[in-house]
Amino acid sequence: MMKPVMSRILSQNVKTVSRKERAAQPVLCCGLLLSLLLLSFSSSALGQDDPLFRVVFKNNEVFAGKAIRNWDGLGKNPDLDGRALADPANPIRFFQNLTINEIKPLTAPYIELTNGDVLPGKVLEVVEESPHTNTPEHAVVSLGGSVHSWLAQEGTVRIRFDRIRRIVLAETTNGDLRPGQLVLIDGRVVPFTRHRFTASGVRVLNDEANESAAWNEVAEFYPAAESILTSEAAILDDLLAPCPTPDSRLGRITTDDGAVLTFREAMLVPERSVNGMPHHGVQPTWALDIIRVNFAQIAMISFREHNQIALSMLPARTLAESSATGFVWRWQRDRSIRNRILASGTAVADFGVGSHSYSEISFAMPMGATTFSASVGIDKSVDRGGCVQVRILRGAEQIDQNPAWQSGYLIGKQEPVAVSVPLTGFQQVVLVTDYGHDGRPAGSDPFDIRDEVNWMAPLVTIDMNIARQNDLALEYRAMQLTGWDIAEADLNRFQLGMWFNPAQGRWITSLEPKQQEAYEASHVVLTLARKVTVSEEANWIPVSLTGSGTGANTLVA
Repeated sequence: MMKPVMSRILSQNVKTVSRKERAAQPVLCCGLLLSLLLLSFSSSALGQDDPLFRVVFKNNEVFAGKAIRNWDGLGKNPDLDGRALADPANPIRFFQNLTINEIKPLTAPYIELTNGDVLPGKVLEVVEESPHTNTPEHAVVSLGGSVHSWLAQEGTVRIRFDRIRRIVLAETTNGDLRPGQLVLIDGRVVPFTRHRFTASGVRVLNDEANESAAWNEVAEFYPAAESILTSEAAILDDLLAPCPTPDSRLGRITTDDGAVLTFREAMLVPERSVNGMPHHGVQPTWALDIIRVNFAQIAMISFREHNQIALSMLPARTLAESSATGFVWRWQRDRSIRNRILASGTAVADFGVGSHSYSEISFAMPMGATTFSASVGIDKSVDRGGCVQVRILRGAEQIDQNPAWQSGYLIGKQEPVAVSVPLTGFQQVVLVTDYGHDGRPAGSDPFDIRDEVNWMAPLVTIDMNIARQNDLALEYRAMQLTGWDIAEADLNRFQLGMWFNPAQGRWITSLEPKQQEAYEASHVVLTLARKVTVSEEANWIPVSLTGSGTGANTLVA
């Protein structure tokens, strides 16, 4: 039912743009820091005169409207009922589609990534790395639902295998198994230390035996820890990976069918597909191709600063969970404890932590963490119910039991309370949700009744200089440089960049000078050296050069 509505409200001012024109236009940058979203949130059906969309600007102003225009092409100036959404002085930092009341539970097949993203789709095959084509080991994924490939005739995208946390073909576990586990359709769990993909499936080996399984026999596959990036490395790579604008904010798309995609806003490609429907194209750091997202199915888009990490992405441990009334609620990432969108008072957020009294949840801090910030309150669904006290503990090797911050009594209908805590020198943050029974305000719930707490948009700010000390190797991002010796002085004059190739439907990594310079024909700019054995299979060195398109004498070769 939504498609005709979306087609109507995005149908104005449409211009057909050629691939060449699209490549030459600047990429739209439209977001800023995501913090708390203060706005009314309704799960009821919308009336004819109700707004369809709501946005929050950098200055915290909330604006709602019915018609979005011009958010379907590069170089355009999008607006909501005439209100500019990409004003550099006050861009939006949160977008919400009010016609989507609920995020559907994920259904197989889908893929969980090590940075916390989720991609609906089915793995068709896994392809080995190839320095000749500059491609790492990757899975070829058939997409569906809200996500599509850029090249519609192919219907697939490639994703780096070392970013996959779990491949789900049939849901059989809670997703909490350790790396190196193969779950079969018949329920058997086969631990392994090594694996090898075949044309039809996978073969796993451990110290005692080996086992082969066709894809139609596999329910879930957890790659071994040695073959994937840690979650911290993957999360930091979202901040450190090459980008046309280095300080570009990070965006996060959440769709109605459970897809979660992290991207850089300078690499957002809004456009219309061949059938005329608006899409937003993004290429997360784990993807080798752009992924098209159906705009009608985007529930929320949020933006945060380039040096901020969502706390809910980080590794966590449950230190304590108990109940005064006998039923223990398990804490949730990016959802309330009832598996709903995080909403508290007049606030809603697309990421955070849902908890219940009594609980203690410890999150491991990344290198260079400087500040933790969030807002916390009782879930909107309990109305005036609940009564809790929450606090934040910090720790290095041991947890300091003296709270870094502590709330008063939190009860339903109150607005969330803002919190900011310095983190320099600390390696973990503990969120404590405590009973508010003793001394509670008159009329509030006793014990742990309706103590449903939302930690809204919790962010960890990091020192990027420290983060860069743990950056991935140059060859990881640019496989074409693998095996080449490059003088450090030469490398210091260059940096990795990204350029958009619309014909291939992807952003491509390139080696670019840090500063624009004019060179004589005989001037040696970069020296690369390696020893190779010349053979019939290896007797060519392909070189691709391009100019920046600026200056009096540009060169393309």
